[in-house]
Amino acid sequence: MSTTQAMNPGVAHIPALRTDLERVRTILDRTDAVLGVADDALGKAEHASQLLHESAREARKWGPVLVVVAGVAIIGVAGVLVWRNQRNRQRSKQVDR
Repeated sequence: MSTTQAMNPGVAHIPALRTDLERVRTILDRTDAVLGVADDALGKAEHASQLLHESAREARKWGPVLVVVAGVAIIGVAGVLVWRNQRNRQRSKQVDR
């Protein structure tokens, strides 16, 4: 046994340790890449959530206005149809006489 081996019995394990450290570094690099992709996905999901929240707020603001406008339009169309129907009935009564 040499003096170096007697003083540093773990020196023989250095190549194996370096190999293990390279494996750990590779795993950490892959993990970092996966976490980067996950972080991007979470950022996009957060942005989409904010857009959805803003859309819902706008819908609550403009929804009642749209309902009223649609209601007025429907009542207007129904009124015109009733008016035409009555006018046609009066004309048909006049023609029958």
